Amino acid sequence: MLSAQKKFEVAIETFERILKLDPSNHEAKSEIGWVYFAKGSYDEAQRLISEALEICPQCALYHYRLGRIYWSMDGM
Repeated sequence: MLSAQKKFEVAIETFERILKLDPSNHEAKSEIGWVYFAKGSYDEAQRLISEALEICPQCALYHYRLGRIYWSMDGM
């Protein structure tokens, strides 16, 4: 919701607070990664989504997001 409103820094701060409480929270890692993707920071997005996939390899959403990141990186 916050990233859709372009409140990227607030979204990152919120999910980072979640990660401090639970460093293995793959959903928070993925959401931070997706915010970085929206900001155009593809390397950071790829790193975080990949970490989320390591924790939860069966999550189709993370595979989709990683594919979108790679697709966008191809034009760089």
